Amino acid sequence: MAARSTRRPAALATDVRRRHVRFPLGPTGALTLRLAPGVHEPDPYAPTFAAAMRVRPGDRVLDLGCGAGGYGLSAALRGAAHVVLTDVDAAAVACALDNAARHGLDDVSGRVGSMFEPVRGERFDVIATSLPQLPAPRPVSPARYGGPDGLRFLRALAAHARRHLEPRGRLYALVTDWAWPPAVAALLRASGFSVRRVARVERAFQPVEYDRMTPGLFAYLDARARRGQAAYRRAGAWCHLGVSWLEATAP
Repeated sequence: MAARSTRRPAALATDVRRRHVRFPLGPTGALTLRLAPGVHEPDPYAPTFAAAMRVRPGDRVLDLGCGAGGYGLSAALRGAAHVVLTDVDAAAVACALDNAARHGLDDVSGRVGSMFEPVRGERFDVIATSLPQLPAPRPVSPARYGGPDGLRFLRALAAHARRHLEPRGRLYALVTDWAWPPAVAALLRASGFSVRRVARVERAFQPVEYDRMTPGLFAYLDARARRGQAAYRRAGAWCHLGVSWLEATAP
């Protein structure tokens, strides 16, 4: 994913010393996620996106690429019957399961593996995911790199998610304007989904954030925006990147 802004919305507060993140959930209370060393910190807009998910009592939910477990555990607090947490990083799965135990959430399981490998043959009512999707001319951080166009994992998601959803099941995917939501929506529609955007935020950044990952990266992203393959806007010394939460409903 793209680098985070140095400006942190009030909705998500992090205790840097203790590596705790408070994850507000409105009327259902809040999660306090404890982050193990090396585990990806939730995006500052994750609570907004979690609140936009349609979770019904009794739903079976998959948090694909769970990190500390924010999306899946928020669904559990909202009445999901069972939540499966998956990640390629065993430390992230262990961290998410620890957070589930700390909140007394028993109907939660965790598995290690890439994409849908850990849940082969299973179906869910809800899938939530924030996949690596930063376009770059060469590999950067594995937690962010999505191939030259940012769509490497999002293509796989669109191709395989439907077989893991119940009829009328909902897929929720975070898509930045670098990966280009219209392109992702087109991939999902081609797989039979109906797609709508249920939330959108902007995050502030400066070009140097990207060039620190690899020299010339911002120029690469800017060129994609000029070709209509991505978007961002400038406002004074800062640039702003749109981040969308797409809901794709299976037939």
